[in-house]
Amino acid sequence: MGAIARIRHPWLERLVAAPVEEVRALVEGGAYVHPLGRAEPGDAAVTLLFGLSADDPAIDAFDEGALGALELYRAGAPKLHGPAWDRNALAAL
Repeated sequence: MGAIARIRHPWLERLVAAPVEEVRALVEGGAYVHPLGRAEPGDAAVTLLFGLSADDPAIDAFDEGALGALELYRAGAPKLHGPAWDRNALAAL
């Protein structure tokens, strides 16, 4: 019996084309990942990336996008120190 062909989700192609933008959209709830619209970002990412081969360009794109998104968030973080910074950091979680 032959293997069942896996249908590639269109979000993976958008991820490869614009890694940072798509990871940010996923984290911020703006990525179109039907039918996973209500999924947590981590759950959606695992569902979409699970089973891809290690050399699939979507894997590298997700890594690139995650790093780029973190760098953007870090650059936008307030330059505070002490208790005020701690409160802002916790609020962001």
